[in-house]
Amino acid sequence: MAGKERRSHIRENFSFKIRFGVLTREEYEKSSRHDQCAPPYPRRDLLTEPRNPPSRYPGDLQDSAMRELFLRIDEKLDLVLSLLCDKQVEGGLIEEATGRNISGSGMNMVSRKRVERGNIIRANFILSIYPLVIIDLFGEIVRVSPVEESGKIHYSHGVKFLDLDPNVREKVIACVFQRQRQALRKRKRIYLEKGRTGG
Repeated sequence: MAGKERRSHIRENFSFKIRFGVLTREEYEKSSRHDQCAPPYPRRDLLTEPRNPPSRYPGDLQDSAMRELFLRIDEKLDLVLSLLCDKQVEGGLIEEATGRNISGSGMNMVSRKRVERGNIIRANFILSIYPLVIIDLFGEIVRVSPVEESGKIHYSHGVKFLDLDPNVREKVIACVFQRQRQALRKRKRIYLEKGRTGG
């Protein structure tokens, strides 16, 4: 059990877009109960597991379609998140934030809007484009501090995840490990290139 706890707290720094709304305690309890019986969008496994992997042959139709998809993926995913958030945060304004790091138990996000400690948010964000990993969760603000970005005051929020589905937690942890492996490979490549050039 201790190993699982440590695993869920492994954190990685990277940037990702977040859309969120602030909920009252009553809205949170109503939304979380509704989610347990009828999610308002397709099953997570359909969103996160590709039906057909991309072709390895760059000349065929499937690869061409995949390239076109990735060219416009950002705007399409922004639209998906917007629609999800609009449906899920009743009566609340949709805010934007930037995720700075994440683990299986919580994350840090920076936004222009200050959300007070103890408030509950519902957040939607994308951790991976391929495979597509769309995350929808509730979180409690546990820390707030002002930060300066581009000469303006923003707010850094520590978010603790609430009632996170174990399958979703595993997807978050898998993305964290994937990012760590990518960072390690990049550092190794830079080190080897410096060795070859004598830099």
